[in-house]
Amino acid sequence: VLTGNGGRSILGQVDVATIDVEQLLATIGGPAALIKGDGIWPEGPINVGSNLDPASGNISIKAQQITGGGKTLVSGASFDLVWDENSIAIENLQGKNGAGEIVGSFRLCCTLSGAQKQLSGRLALENVEISGLGFERISQNIAGVFDGGIFFEASGVSVAELAQSFSGQGSFAVSDLRISRLNPQVFEELGSVENALDMGTLEFSLLVGNILDRGNFEAQNTGGTFLVAGGILRASNIAVSGINGALLGEVELDLSDISLATDWVFLPVAEPDQTSGAPIASVPPGGGININTRGTLLEPTRELDLLGMIDAFQLQAMEAELERLEQLRAEQQERSRQAALERAKRMELDALRLEQLNLEQQDLEQQEGAIVHGQDGEEQEIAPLQFDFEALDPQLFLFEPQNL
Repeated sequence: VLTGNGGRSILGQVDVATIDVEQLLATIGGPAALIKGDGIWPEGPINVGSNLDPASGNISIKAQQITGGGKTLVSGASFDLVWDENSIAIENLQGKNGAGEIVGSFRLCCTLSGAQKQLSGRLALENVEISGLGFERISQNIAGVFDGGIFFEASGVSVAELAQSFSGQGSFAVSDLRISRLNPQVFEELGSVENALDMGTLEFSLLVGNILDRGNFEAQNTGGTFLVAGGILRASNIAVSGINGALLGEVELDLSDISLATDWVFLPVAEPDQTSGAPIASVPPGGGININTRGTLLEPTRELDLLGMIDAFQLQAMEAELERLEQLRAEQQERSRQAALERAKRMELDALRLEQLNLEQQDLEQQEGAIVHGQDGEEQEIAPLQFDFEALDPQLFLFEPQNL
């Protein structure tokens, strides 16, 4: 097709069985863009449209599958490959991933050799199983249905530099989440282990790890937003409330080497708060299980950090012991107070009783004194007996005294 300025343009449609991501990159950025370096991403220079002739075109492409790393990423794919003198783009990308859908578009410019290239685009996934994202190790432990979208841009002369400068923002949601080796009964089981907190850190970590491995954590849904700056994706304040447990954490992914760092706190969940409706954690502050992920998207590893948990529960135990001792002291003080009151009451009663006895003794002494005084008076009134010795009758010896 001849363009208005005398140039040539190509229009058409191509149906293929398979397109590999590397083949697509070579078509867009030239074969040199695939040159490997020390890192995970190619470090060869991107030469936009070097493989395309004439200077512009629009080709509709259908592919049964788009693959990457030996895995099918998109099936039943279709997109428009559009280019001109300044840029090249993949527009109207559509396809399937299992039962889910993928849509997006990408544009790369400019065509000047050696110049910084500008990448911009958007990508959205809907109802895609986590197992279909291509990260086998992750999908061995995490299952669910993923929805997400991102708008992004980047600049650089190579794919590696584009990854290092990648920036954007987006959101995500996961439904029917299931995380294996994350037993929500771990706190209940730990509570039944005698002297668990007296174990060494290693022994306690092994105990917690073994209990965690015996069950799965399930949640109906979760989600959040994320930002990408300087090639680092960050999603913070992610809350997952599931059956008998909750996860609170953040995710950080370095796109330059796909290194992964996630930090989570696993908590048991009690009945919802009647006022706010929020779940109530039944452990002391800092008493959750810190579960961290390190490594890469391809080879992640789980790490347990239990020092905070041990410290929190030991502090709780110490506070409980102090509370018990305070209660004992308060009870002892109350008993002492009651005993003192009882002693004071008895002393008061004894004093009253003694006073009563003293009064009774005084009354008795007064009565006895009155009797003695009365007897002395009567003795003064009785005259002495006189004898009549001249009487013949002995009984008449006694006679009434005569008043002289």
